[in-house]
Amino acid sequence: MSGITDPIPARRPTAVAATWRRLLPALSFRDRMLLAFAGIAASLALLVAGGLVLNARVAVAEEVRSSFAVALRYLASRKTEIEQAYFPDNYLANLGLEDGRTRHVRAIAIDGAGRVVPPRGPAVPRDDEEAEPPDWFVALLAMPPLREEIPLVFKSGQTATIVLESEPHDEITEVWQDFRFIVPLLIGYSVLLTGLLTLVLNHLFARIHRVTEGLDRLAGGRLDTRVEAPGIPELAAIAGRFNDLAGALAAREAENRDLARRLLTVQDDERKAIALDLHDELGPYLFGLRAAAAKLPRPAAGEAAGPDGVDALIDLAQAIQARTRRIISTLRPMSLGEATLRELLDDLVAGLGRLSDRSDIALAARIPDVSYGEAADITVYRFVQESVLNAMRHGDAATVRVAVVDEGAVLAVTVTDDGAGPAAPAPKAGYGLAGIAERARALGGVWAGPRQSAGRTVTSIRLPIERRIAFTSDNTEIQP
Repeated sequence: MSGITDPIPARRPTAVAATWRRLLPALSFRDRMLLAFAGIAASLALLVAGGLVLNARVAVAEEVRSSFAVALRYLASRKTEIEQAYFPDNYLANLGLEDGRTRHVRAIAIDGAGRVVPPRGPAVPRDDEEAEPPDWFVALLAMPPLREEIPLVFKSGQTATIVLESEPHDEITEVWQDFRFIVPLLIGYSVLLTGLLTLVLNHLFARIHRVTEGLDRLAGGRLDTRVEAPGIPELAAIAGRFNDLAGALAAREAENRDLARRLLTVQDDERKAIALDLHDELGPYLFGLRAAAAKLPRPAAGEAAGPDGVDALIDLAQAIQARTRRIISTLRPMSLGEATLRELLDDLVAGLGRLSDRSDIALAARIPDVSYGEAADITVYRFVQESVLNAMRHGDAATVRVAVVDEGAVLAVTVTDDGAGPAAPAPKAGYGLAGIAERARALGGVWAGPRQSAGRTVTSIRLPIERRIAFTSDNTEIQP
């Protein structure tokens, strides 16, 4: 009973099947088609060759049997005439059965003593020794041998025997000549078709590759990518859909960028309004508080000042005023919109340099004395501020270099330091860097996070230049 319920063990795949399963997923569709066509061509060649061999076996057997029967009837009709001779004298030659002169039949003369009588004269040589079929081909077309013995009795009383044997070699040679012409021709034709198919597939997949390259460029953010019509109706439809998709994505990206830019403008306007409110509304009160505190009577000489005295009140007012200025500067640099980008960065680098004596911060600005618009200026300002502070606080950098270059169509800013930066790009940026990345995207630019290069930490931002504003008496705007 256990034998009935035992599960049938799964058949293990052979080594060839396992190798095929391992290699098949790695083959491209083009390679699979070529491999399949080559297999079909090889199978067809083998099938045709097998058909030729089978047909030749039948033809050789029929031809040899027919020739053997004709020779046997001929010998029977001449037997009486030959036996009239008193002494046998080269009767094979008289019969026309000497070696090499008959096709598909071989005649052997044996005298009364059982000795083979050699034919007189040289045997007829074969026409083409190079056309001799190989042994394996002869074995494929071999047939059961035919043999007949015809006894002869001459007037002198002597006896002899003529032995007829089938000899298919000549017929096999003819078939081999046809075979060695047809099969190479078939193989060459298959190779030619495979080559033509390869050219067609290369032509087809080259056009498909254009679409895949377009998809790669589209995935990389190049939404202006378009694919030319490939000249094939089926692929033309795919190319048309691709171009429609790229156009829709470009329109959606432009719309999103416009919305992000508007949002960025609204945020900057709100920051500007808050900074102005703090400066205009809170500033006078703080100034008045300090002035009023200065007018309060101070302790007489020799009296100890209490913790809640006038000096403490003045210090507190100064601290509030300093803190308010930092908040205003964080919301919006005081000179933004009234100074060039170079001046903004000079003030920023000078202020950051005063925060630490351990870091040497230097600015190299190859830009004209212009503003690139408040949105671009504040983005560059925040990028430099955040990058330098990160290098000082987290990387413990001794040297920090800020490079700003006007490349004509793009404003490139790079911050390089010798601090302990990340060994690989961080999987997620901090809040400050994330805000910079969002601002860069909103302006159509690209931000590259901190990364190691030649033993130094490098971070950069690239913004498209839309305008240049020179601060003159009429604030002239210079178009790029």
